[in-house]
Parts: sequence; C-alpha cells; structure tokens
Amino acid sequence: PNDVFAYLSHCQAKDAKKFSPKIPINALRNKFLHDIVHNDQIKPENHFYTITAPTGIGKTFGCLAFANQLIKKLPENKARIIYCLPYTSIIDQNHAEFENIIRFIHQDAYDLKPERYLLKHHHLSEKIIRNRTYTDMNEIPSYKDYLDDCLFVESWESAFIVTTFVQFFETIIGHRNRLLKKLHNIVNSVVILDEFQNIDPEYYQLLRQTLDVFGKRFNTYFLLITATQPEILDIKKSGSIELIDSEQYMKHSLFNRVDLQIIKKGQFIEEFIQDFCHTFSDQNCLIVLNTKKSAIKMFNELKANTKAYKIVCLTTLLTPGDRKSKISQIKKAIHKNERIIVVSTQLIEAGVDLSFKTVYRDFGPVDSIVQVAGRCNRNGEYGIKGGKMIVVRLYNEKIVYYYAQVYPSILSQFVEKTLIDDTYESKDFADISKKYYEQFDFQGKSNSLLRALQELNYDTSMRNQIPVKDFKLIQSYNDESVYILTTPEAQNNMERLLLLRKDLNEKADNEKQADLFEIEKYKMLLKDFRKVKTAGNAFDRNLVSDEILSMFF
Repeated sequence: PNDVFAYLSHCQAKDAKKFSPKIPINALRNKFLHDIVHNDQIKPENHFYTITAPTGIGKTFGCLAFANQLIKKLPENKARIIYCLPYTSIIDQNHAEFENIIRFIHQDAYDLKPERYLLKHHHLSEKIIRNRTYTDMNEIPSYKDYLDDCLFVESWESAFIVTTFVQFFETIIGHRNRLLKKLHNIVNSVVILDEFQNIDPEYYQLLRQTLDVFGKRFNTYFLLITATQPEILDIKKSGSIELIDSEQYMKHSLFNRVDLQIIKKGQFIEEFIQDFCHTFSDQNCLIVLNTKKSAIKMFNELKANTKAYKIVCLTTLLTPGDRKSKISQIKKAIHKNERIIVVSTQLIEAGVDLSFKTVYRDFGPVDSIVQVAGRCNRNGEYGIKGGKMIVVRLYNEKIVYYYAQVYPSILSQFVEKTLIDDTYESKDFADISKKYYEQFDFQGKSNSLLRALQELNYDTSMRNQIPVKDFKLIQSYNDESVYILTTPEAQNNMERLLLLRKDLNEKADNEKQADLFEIEKYKMLLKDFRKVKTAGNAFDRNLVSDEILSMFF
C-alpha cells in the first residue's frame, strides 16, 4: 500500500518546521485526512464517494489515503488506482507528488521498475518503459520493444495510473481499438476523478448513467473530488458517500482567504487596461481572460505600459515545455517577492500551484470563478481575507463580450441569477456553487448518446441518436500537430526526424526496425515543442511569428 501517513511522518522528520502539526493549517489538513480514513462508510458494498473541500486542504493526499483504506477492505486487498485530471498541462505536477510518495514507500524496487508502480498516460506522454531488462547485455532496444512498451502503457498494466478525463471516458464510452485496450483494467479498479466540475454539463446525465453501470456491474469504485461539487451523481440511485463534512472545511476561517468583488457593468478591454495601468500598485497580480486573443492583447499592452513589473503570459499557444518553464519562472518570482503580473487564459484554473495577492477574472461560469479564486491567497500567506479578487466584464471594439465567444449564453444566465450581490468571500463559495448547479438540467445530448449506447449504434446517424463514434469529451480536437521549435537543439532533432522518415521510404522492410525506433525516440524528444491543432482553433502562423514571440523568449 502507498502509505500517506508514513510519507507525511518522513516529511515531518525531514522538515519539522514546515510540517509541524502545531501550525493551524497543518492541524486542519491532518484532521481532513483523519476524517477520511476513519469514515466507516468506506466499504466494498459502497461504490461511489465524493470529497468537496477547499483548495490547499491536501486533496492529493486525501484521495490516496481513501484509496488505500478502501483497498484494505476489498476481498483480495488489491486494486488498480486510476487518477484522472481534466488537462494534460497539470498532470506532471500531480504525477510528481504521487511519485514522491510511491518512491518513498517502495524505495529501490520503484527505481528498478518505476512503471510497474506508477504510470503517466496521455496523448503526449512517453511510451518507452525505463530500465527494460534483456537476456543479452549487448542487446539494444528494437522497434518491437517499443511496440511492446506502447501496449503496456496503453493497456494500463501499472498499479497506479495518472491520466486524463479524455483517456478514461473515451474508453468507457467509445469504440476505437486503441482506447479499448485498457477497458479490462478499469474493471475492479478505484477511479479518482479530480476537478470533475470541468466536464461539459451537457454530458452530466450520460456520465451519471455510465458511472452507475461501471460501479455496480463491473465492481469499479469512484471518488469525485472538487472544490465546487456539481450534481453529477444521482445520490438516491448511487448511494454516494460524502467522505467529510465539507461545510466545516469550506467555511473554516483559515480558508476564508479571498474578498470577491463583482463588477456588473461592462467595459472595453482598452479601458480596463488603461485603468489598471494607472491604479494597480500591489506586488503581484493574476489576470485571467476568456480568449487567447484578449490575453495576448492584454499582455502586449501591459508590457508596453507597465515598466515596473515583470509581465508573463500563459496560453495554450505556448508549447508544453515553454508553459512549464513559464510557470516555474512565475513561482520563483513570487517566492522572491518580485513585482510580477501574469496574464493567462483558463488553463491556470485547475491544478496550477501559484498564489497571488490580487486576481482579476473576466466574467465566466461560477465554477471557473471559484477555481481562479484558488490562485488568490492560495496558502493564506496574506492572512484571512487577505486576497482580493475582482470579476470584470470585458468586451472588444465591436462591443462583443469575450465570455460570449467561449461560453453558452445559458451559462451566463445561470451566473447572473447566482451572483446577485456585489461582494462575496471564500466562505460563501459552497453556497454559491450549490445555487449555481441546481439550475443545471442539460439532457438532450446525453440522452441521444444513451439511446445509441442502448441500441449498440456505433456509427450510424439516426434521429434522436448520436452514434458512439461521435462522442468526444472535448468537442473540437484532432490529431494534427504543429511543432514550435524554440531551441537550436529542437531544430536539430526535427531535422534528424525528417531525414529518418525520408530514408525510411527507401529501405527494405527488414532494414526499417532500427529507424522506426529512432523515429519514435525523436518524436518523444520533441513532445515539449508540440502543439495540437484543434478544428475550432486554426493555427495562425502569423500570430505566432509576429505577436507572441515575446511570450517565448
């Protein structure tokens, strides 16, 4: 078992000051873990569990403590753990936390065969197994070895999987062979769905029914975790267990970290920038916008007019490698108390461990507003209600609101009916979220897919049905990629990759094995420079070459 408490004791011995149980926040985190593991409703006959708790309480440790407690009570005392997140951009951080725990528990055995204990899997992840053993010491990896490794990774043969919602849900509701290879390993497992509020509400009914079937018919256990629990599970039907008294944590004074102001009058983005440049004087700030164009505009204007601050921009136009680098730079700047302003799109909402004194958020769904509030005074370093967050409504030169370009109008109506006051604070977020989600009743798309599943309709368009092949958790994406080569090494690797692919066509089949393996190696070396091109967001080469180069360099 991956003993969280043994690891925490190790951390306390290593850094007694940081992990001291006498520190109020640590005492509350310890109570949170205690409440989970001593919940007597964790038992094999209960398949559905939830945790609703504030950012910073230690949900990563909590979910692992829950899984261990449940597995101890299962007949065979073992089960695969599958931990799912909404975005690839936050997987590395969570994977690293789990790796620290698992490496501590298993010591040398982990380092010898790491993927046996912990595996990271998404469309950009590496599919080469470390420390492969050979009977012949002089043997080098072959293309067949690579295919075997791919099968191991894509079949989820490890004891602990860290993956995405797309990988998980498009396996249990899907028809593609490549995804279905891991279906049998989801059966009898413990599935942890973190930041579940990021799922499209139109799929709530579909996922409610699907999870119910997998839980009860395939002996699978589900834990849903969020700071804003949407009504995904049918509590009466699923009998879901709330592992903690969420209200005592959500409304605890230590987590009452943010004063939230709602500005209901709209304004041109240029007016906001001008006002901000003239009035802002705090040490650091985060500005979260709804579109990449508005973020880039904000970034360029602030960089030109705000010389006293370091200005950083985070959007999905950055490659994964550059994004990680920027986040690392931001962390260091905040730690050194440097004056910094970060402009970001919604990618910062979930799982990014950054904390700012002041946060602005362009108008959006309530769950997004609450998630962004989790980047404000995140660790309580500015004291109770020491963080300041302002929700604004920005529109472009045509007086078109930016939120209207990315969110359905019905969600905007729900937000307006929910946020009727001008000011709130963190302790109000649980009530706000409940009021918001009570308005949700999206069933059309879910019911069309459910009818197709019931009739095993995988590929035929029919009235009142959406064939299973058309189910996509993220609506607009495909497999086209653009590589943004921001270093000489990356350029050299790409030249070598293109040369190998060209030479491949001129070789006999029996001569291709080594080159095929080399090609895959170079593709993995270039993964941090790869940006997936989506159908709904055509890649604008001029935008990259002219406007956002300063975001990279």
